Formats: sequence, structure tokens, C-alpha cells
Amino acid sequence: METWELEEKAAQYADMIYRIALNDTGSPPDAEDILQEVLLALFLSPLSFESREHEKRWLIRVTLNKGKNHRRTLLRRAALPLEEAEDCCVSQAPEHIALRAAVAALPRKWRRAVDLYYYEGYSTAETAALLGAKEPTVRTWLRRARIRLKDLLAEE
Repeated sequence: METWELEEKAAQYADMIYRIALNDTGSPPDAEDILQEVLLALFLSPLSFESREHEKRWLIRVTLNKGKNHRRTLLRRAALPLEEAEDCCVSQAPEHIALRAAVAALPRKWRRAVDLYYYEGYSTAETAALLGAKEPTVRTWLRRARIRLKDLLAEE
């Protein structure tokens, strides 16, 4: 892969990778590290992708795996809470801030499902494949997440 190709891919996918990593780790510095690691993996990868969708799925899978690796290290345990993170890629409107805070309060597996289904536009089957779960399980996570979000947002 040429440098200019990587720059194009970074411009195209950086926001998505950063958002997924931030959602997964809760820490902007960790999300930035994961973004760099994913782009480096893309640059070094000998793969030729069948389509743009195949490439996007590969990037999501690598991002999720890098996030899992970051959580395994003890040094990464103390992180800045997501509520304190200023995410330049997401609207700063008060209703969006409340929604982001409510989503951040969800369990990790629910947050991942919400992010892939609602923000990335994947179907439940596609989300299940990306997360390595069964489709009915993902639907259950999404249903429970909606119920919890409704309760959290009603409190505010």
C-alpha cells in the first residue's frame, strides 16, 4: 500500500475507528493509540479486499481486537471516564451529550452492539458476525440497551 492510499483510507475511516475505540475503551488517549495501531495494521496488511464493505468490516474487527488487547494490560485500567472525554467527532448538543453519557453507562457488549447497529448501520446479523455472537443474542442486547437508555434518559 502506498502512503497516499493510507492517507485516503485514514481520512475515510478514522472517525469510525476512533469512535468504536473510544466507545470500547472509554479513554481518548487509548482510542487514539488504537486508531494508530489499526491504521498501521492496514498499511502493513498484505490483504487485498474484495470490496469497500469487506475492508470496513476488517477494520472494525481489528479495532475491536485492539481494544480487547488494550483492556488486558494492567497499565490501561485507570482511564479517563467517557463522560469527561471531549469527542470532536460527535455533536456537542445537550441532548446528544445526555445520550452519549447514557450509552457510556451501558455494559460494554451492549455499547458495542448499539454502536455497530445504530451508528454504523449494520443489521443485527452483521453486528452479530462482527461481535462473534449469535443474532438473537445481539437482538436481546439491543432490546435491553433500549430499555436501559429509556430509563436513564427519563431520569434526566
